[in-house]
Amino acid sequence: MKDKPNFNDVKFFVGEEVEHTVAQGETTLFVAGWQPVEEILSRALNETCTHIHLCYFDPDRFDQWKLWEELLLHLCDNGVKVTLEFEVKYCEDIFKMGLHDYSNFIPVITAVLPNSSKYNFNTAFKIADKGFDQTNEGTWSMQLQDVLDKEHFIPWSKYSDGGDKPVE
Repeated sequence: MKDKPNFNDVKFFVGEEVEHTVAQGETTLFVAGWQPVEEILSRALNETCTHIHLCYFDPDRFDQWKLWEELLLHLCDNGVKVTLEFEVKYCEDIFKMGLHDYSNFIPVITAVLPNSSKYNFNTAFKIADKGFDQTNEGTWSMQLQDVLDKEHFIPWSKYSDGGDKPVE
């Protein structure tokens, strides 16, 4: 088994996008947390990346909402494909930023569900609204087993064995 780089303190790394999005398979600059826009774009250009994937979005941590909004809008204005991975609790805030108006913006909404494969056969997954008939036309509901279908599954090895390399 080849040695894997230690990504614990790495802010940037390059690899192939494995998420099932429109950028799947593209050479991607992965960015850990908020970083200066000039540095992100420069590194993406130097590494010939067609896609930027921002991870560890946590604007509450240091009250960085304005910094994140400026970064995201600037990257989207630049025209490069931009993925932002964020928790469900930030959905409304992301929507208010107007990022959904950019065709190059790829939101990846993350729902943390520990032990997901251990729930029983009766378990359902539901997308609701913030109140009855407030912003959605209705709700979406499906069996959790359908969400967890093999077709949608990405094993952890895809994230770590893809030839990703830290960018100095």
